[in-house]
Amino acid sequence: MVFVPFTDIDNHHCNVTFGAALLASETADTYIWLLRVFLKVVGSQPKVVVTNQDPAMKKAISTVFVGTRHRLCIWHVMHKLSLKVGVRQCNSTNFKERICGVVWTDILTPEEFESKWGVVIGEFNLADNDWLSDIFALKESWIPAYYRMEELSGLMRTTSRSEYKYSLYGVIEILFLAFFNMDIREFPKQYILNRWRKEASPNCSPEYSISREYMTELDPDMQSMMRDFIFSTEYTLNHLSGNKEELSLYKDHVQSYMKKVQDMQIVAPPASTRDRFAEIFGQYKNCKNPIRVPVGYKSKGSGSPKRLKSKQKIEIE
Repeated sequence: MVFVPFTDIDNHHCNVTFGAALLASETADTYIWLLRVFLKVVGSQPKVVVTNQDPAMKKAISTVFVGTRHRLCIWHVMHKLSLKVGVRQCNSTNFKERICGVVWTDILTPEEFESKWGVVIGEFNLADNDWLSDIFALKESWIPAYYRMEELSGLMRTTSRSEYKYSLYGVIEILFLAFFNMDIREFPKQYILNRWRKEASPNCSPEYSISREYMTELDPDMQSMMRDFIFSTEYTLNHLSGNKEELSLYKDHVQSYMKKVQDMQIVAPPASTRDRFAEIFGQYKNCKNPIRVPVGYKSKGSGSPKRLKSKQKIEIE
């Protein structure tokens, strides 16, 4: 897939999307590169991976995740049932109900599954169906009867979690509905970080703002210190937003140091690159002399006076 999400399941059986990637192709080499980057970032292999029947993905997982159990998604396999067996067979008979009763249960032993599968296939004369024969040959990778005693086997039945029913938008709808039923009209402010608010970039006066141009003029060590200070300040304010007493103490501490800074003789910040060039060439930003475009001059990209006709239009005319 061009967009590849990494979705895990937490202790509450809820989805946790902890990574994603955008790929340029769906080749085995691309997936191998992606999984190696995943290992480098996460630091350990997952115990179980559930995917669809993509052959490139299968090769990549066996190459990179050596100690991982790779399972196929039952939902993806059974989603093709009507297409591979026939819509009439699935809708006008109880074949689909019978085969799902054999596939989706984990109370059967492998021997019982093979026996019941053979009975259903024989009753509906589908022994010659190549697709059913192929997926039966892969039964140990997707039939619960073959891994029902393994850890996390109950959560390995579908990857549709990360695609449809439990998508991010679905989770949001389940939440703005839950809050509505509880008569909650807004999120409590202490649960929303300042970085997600409209107030993240306050309309403060220019003399108290730190411009990006000024930051780039500083040496790397100073830039690092400035970023650390901005982060620590934001972190402190976020965690003290619900504690008025501690926030007041922090405010007094900051204001006392501000007074100390005002009493010090601080060297003015270095001039920006634009100001230095202005001093060299004798022109300043507040220059009143306007620059006018010559009359009749066409700038690049202004286009021709007439629209060019395509070859097809010329032939039609």
